[in-house]
Amino acid sequence: MTTARNHNKGHASRNGGHHRHSELDSLKDSVSQLREDVMDVVENTVDAGKARASQAMSGVTSRITDMKDMGNDQLELIGKRIGERPLASAAIAVGIGFILAHLLGRK
Repeated sequence: MTTARNHNKGHASRNGGHHRHSELDSLKDSVSQLREDVMDVVENTVDAGKARASQAMSGVTSRITDMKDMGNDQLELIGKRIGERPLASAAIAVGIGFILAHLLGRK
């Protein structure tokens, strides 16, 4: 009888060991899947951030181009006005220069 009991204990230990090994394998698989899921989330987040940054950069570039065009248009308009009234423009420039020199240079 003692021998049969010991034999059953050994058989139960092996089954318990097999069950634990199966649980450990299942846990390893779950951790591995979790790692893959986290990496996918990180990759998707990085991709979304890159797309948003690219859109923002495109918008900024477009605005800068628009502002340069407006600045060039204004310079062209000022040039035309100066060409239409060269003496008045020179007098205004001299006056502005005198005022600035007085404000900035002499105390």
